[in-house]
Amino acid sequence: YSFVVDSDKNFKLIGKKEKYNDGQNTVSTSGAEKIVKADLVLMTKKEVIAEKVKSETEKDLGKIAELKTIYFDLDKFNLRPDAVSELNKIVEIMNDHPTMKVALSSYTDCRESEKYNQVLSEKRAKTSAWYIKQRITNPERISAKGFGKANLVNDCYCDEKVTSDCSEEEHQKNRRTEFTITK
Repeated sequence: YSFVVDSDKNFKLIGKKEKYNDGQNTVSTSGAEKIVKADLVLMTKKEVIAEKVKSETEKDLGKIAELKTIYFDLDKFNLRPDAVSELNKIVEIMNDHPTMKVALSSYTDCRESEKYNQVLSEKRAKTSAWYIKQRITNPERISAKGFGKANLVNDCYCDEKVTSDCSEEEHQKNRRTEFTITK
């Protein structure tokens, strides 16, 4: 594209196209040049993810792929429909990157005993891993571990002697599975 603009100004260029992430660039017309050129790169979501995976600076697959958190219902380890949707995205990414290895970490909220929560989080991790393993090449690339009520994401602490006054929505944030790229 080409267009006429005022001199001695800065412009922000934004490119948009269906099924592509927006591209942007900043250009200045303050120099002596009569013609200023600027490139905009539009990439598909797959291409953006591939670039982030290659960079190896971020290991959280959920952040890289902008996934919604995978949550579990209270005292359950079955996969909810919203979780299946996100797990399918992980399957697609792993099939696009056949050497990628991912570790799953599953958690519970603080309610129930340490032992109960450890067993429940292991079941959540194994269920999530099983789902992915059934759909990817080289299923040994997935490892899974439950961590019980460790690593709460909020201040909803409780134990057998201390009761939490957190809402169900706050407790829900702790009943999750996270995905970390290990290779």
